[in-house]
Amino acid sequence: MEKIKYTVLVVLATLGVLFIIIMLIPDDTDEPETAVAAVETEAEANNANTENASVETVASREEEEDSEEVSGETEESLETEEASSEAEEASPEAEEADLDSTEEETAETEEAEEPEGRENARISIPESEISDYNMEFQTETLDGRKVSDSIFKDYDLTVVHVWQTDCDSCLYDMGDYARYYKELPGNVNLIGIIGDVYEGTDNNVSEAERILGNAGAEFMNLRTSDSTYEVTGSIQYVPSTFFVDKKGRIVGMLLEGAGFSDVKNTIDVYVR
Repeated sequence: MEKIKYTVLVVLATLGVLFIIIMLIPDDTDEPETAVAAVETEAEANNANTENASVETVASREEEEDSEEVSGETEESLETEEASSEAEEASPEAEEADLDSTEEETAETEEAEEPEGRENARISIPESEISDYNMEFQTETLDGRKVSDSIFKDYDLTVVHVWQTDCDSCLYDMGDYARYYKELPGNVNLIGIIGDVYEGTDNNVSEAERILGNAGAEFMNLRTSDSTYEVTGSIQYVPSTFFVDKKGRIVGMLLEGAGFSDVKNTIDVYVR
C-alpha cells in the first residue's frame, strides 16, 4: 500500500510539475493572431501611405500641369504683348510705307494720264505780234458740247487749225496734227474749227468723225458758228492756222493755206 501511495504521490507531483510547466509555456495561438493582426495593421498602414502618396503624386502632377499651363499662358501672353508691341512699333513705318506707296501710285497714275511732253514750256511772243483783237464766240464741239472763248484761258498759247472735210490737203496733214498734239507742252493747246460743219446741223458730221478717227486725232474740234465766222469767214484757203494767247488775242499772222511743216516752224518760234 505504501508503495502504491508513493507511486500515486509521485505521479501527482509529476502531473503538478507538468501542469505548472504547461501554464508557464506562452500561448502560441495568440501570437500568430497578434502577428497577423500586426501584419494586417502594417499592410493597411502601407496601403494608406501608398494611397496618400498616390494622391499626393496625382495632386503634385495636377499642380505641375496647372503650373505648366499657367506658365504656357504667361509665355503666350508675353509673346502676344511683344508681338503687339512690335506691331505698334512697326505701325508708323507701315503707315509711312502705305503713304509712300499711295503717293507713288498716285504719281504713276498722274504720269500715266498725262501725255508725254506735257510739261510747261517757255512761251516767247513779241509784243508787236499780239493784236488788240479779242476772239469772243460761242459754239458747239463736233460731239455737241457747248463751248466758248473761255477755252483759251487755261493755256498760254492755243493753235487754231481751220480745215474742211472736202479738203485733200487737210486730210493729208491730219495725222501730223494728231501726233503733234500729243507732243505739245502742257501750256500749249491745239483745237480745230471745221469750216463745213455748222452749229445746229448734222451735215458732214459723220465724215468729220471718220477723218479724225482714222488719223487718231484726239484734240477738240469745233463747229462753225456765227460768232466764229467773224474770223474764219475771211479765210480763203484751207487748211489755215492762227494762234491765240490766254486772253483770247490773236498772235502773229494768219498762216493761210499753210501745211503742217510751216505751222510747226512758227510754233517753234513761240515755244522754247
